[in-house]
Amino acid sequence: MKKLQKLFWVVLTSVMAVSFSSCNSEEDEPLDPCVVQNIVGTWKGHNIIQAASDDPMCAKFYEDGTCEIWWYQNPLLASYYFTGEYTMTKKKLHLKGLFGDQGSRPSIEYDRSADYTLKGDVLKFRFDLTDWTLTRK
Repeated sequence: MKKLQKLFWVVLTSVMAVSFSSCNSEEDEPLDPCVVQNIVGTWKGHNIIQAASDDPMCAKFYEDGTCEIWWYQNPLLASYYFTGEYTMTKKKLHLKGLFGDQGSRPSIEYDRSADYTLKGDVLKFRFDLTDWTLTRK
């Protein structure tokens, strides 16, 4: 009986040790630089409100981890400009920088992560509270 009880405690301790150990989430793991290279370039696209032919967003992602994004919700109301840095994990695109509107100097802080998908030449992500679909140009 003592051997069985000892075995029970060894198994229980082992299970608890594995259960409470910290694991790095895939979501937080940085991507391989070759995968990040896939986003480098110029992208143009639209959100769900606008027609695909309008291309109201233009995003340029550079190899050095910086990016520039121009967009408008309605060309008669306002246009915006973002400049900053980007990082990617397996599930998140993080943008940190400044943006401004109507040609003003970017001065409003932007620091957000959003889910994204990148399949071939199509990039989908949430930016400025809007879901965008961009195509590599």
